[in-house]
Amino acid sequence: MNQLTLRLFAAIRHLKAAPSAVEARHCKIEIADALLALIGFDESPTLWAETPKELSKPERPTIDQVRKFCAANGVSQKDADWFWYKMDGCGWKNGGKPVLRWSSTIIAWKAAGHLPSQKAMSVGNNRTLLQSPNEISRDLNRLANEIKREERI
Repeated sequence: MNQLTLRLFAAIRHLKAAPSAVEARHCKIEIADALLALIGFDESPTLWAETPKELSKPERPTIDQVRKFCAANGVSQKDADWFWYKMDGCGWKNGGKPVLRWSSTIIAWKAAGHLPSQKAMSVGNNRTLLQSPNEISRDLNRLANEIKREERI
């Protein structure tokens, strides 16, 4: 076997045993480069500009970057600030794992209703109010006045 074939087999074997997604992606790059070289593509370019270390390093945006992204995607500035301070406070980790793409995290949290502005007020026994106590009081007073008017008729 020639050197390229051995390199290809080694990369495939390493891919099968790769303990992390970063290492697996690095192996796929090696396999692709080896295959390009095997078919005679002399200028075997690296298919990905990122190195494995760059892939595993979480991106930490500024608060202004988060605000700008959120404004462009229909997320309030208050939620943007909450997200940035929450991520900054926990070392840009979510569930103990580094947040690699903060923009995707914001979109996913928005879609799932996890942003503070999307959450309803919770009260005892996990019941949820869709209105604030002031709104409920106002509606009850309005109903009481309507009942009094109907009783007079």
